[in-house]
This record gives sequence, C-alpha cells and structure tokens, in this order.
Amino acid sequence: MASEISVTVVYGGIDPIHVEPLTVATGTTAGELSALLRTRTPYCEWPWHGLANYGEWLDDKSVLQDGDRVEWLMPLKLDPKDARRRRVQSHPRKR
Repeated sequence: MASEISVTVVYGGIDPIHVEPLTVATGTTAGELSALLRTRTPYCEWPWHGLANYGEWLDDKSVLQDGDRVEWLMPLKLDPKDARRRRVQSHPRKR
C-alpha cells in the first residue's frame, strides 16, 4: 500500500482555470486537504464553499483516493432560479 497518493486540485475562477497536482498522505480527508489548501497561495485568497470530487460533494470526513480530481467550490453569486427569473423578465414578450 502506498504511503502517498496523487490528487489534482481544480479551481475554476473567472479565468484561467487553475489546476494543480498534489501529493498527499494516504488516508488524507477532504477536511485535511481544505485546511492545507487554505494555508497555501493562492487558495487562501479564494472564496470558499466546499470541495467536490468529479462534481460529487465531499464532506470533511471523506477519505481521498489516488487520482481524485478535487474541485474547490465557490459560493454562488446569484441563485440560479433568480437568474432565470431576471432573464425572463428582461426579455421582450413575443406577440
């Protein structure tokens, strides 16, 4: 059994998308990884909402596996339902 695993951390900010391969100890949890990322530049400056692995939410106790693609999630700037309502309201009605 390997004592270290490789994960890829992805942050999809405005532009460009930041991708960073990391090596962490086997058994590292998502909570431990988020604590590590918050101490590193540039992650400590980025807004924080949580972590996901290939789009699946990770709680703090989720154990990372070799090859995981960990996504740094940002808070939504606008509720998707509100955004749709605004688009519909601003679009002229076809008659």
